[in-house]
Amino acid sequence: METVANTTADPTLEFVELKLGKKTYKLLYDFDCIAKVEEATGISLLLGFDHTQINSVARCAAMLYASLLRAHPEITLDQVKRLVTPHNIAPIARALNQAWYASTAEREEKEPEDALAQNPPAPEPAPAD
Repeated sequence: METVANTTADPTLEFVELKLGKKTYKLLYDFDCIAKVEEATGISLLLGFDHTQINSVARCAAMLYASLLRAHPEITLDQVKRLVTPHNIAPIARALNQAWYASTAEREEKEPEDALAQNPPAPEPAPAD
């Protein structure tokens, strides 16, 4: 039985879109993808991407590669490196930051709508006379 869980159709995953030229990419970080890219590149990615400190094209490409793998498993590191150009660096940096935040931000847990039905509030005791 096929499900949408852990696919790009999974409504619980928050992808960030990055449009470069005529192509739109979906970005999302997960630890498996980060680990694969760290192993392939030797670059530590666990701390994320700081757009105020863009001092390495290799790190930017590695972060982009890691964020693309979930939705675009066919893409290669060499293809991603070609996307990192002076013209594309600003939109890439914005998308990387958005994807990192979306992937790591704590979500507010909501109570099920029927929580009150399951646990109705108890009436307060009447004051003693």
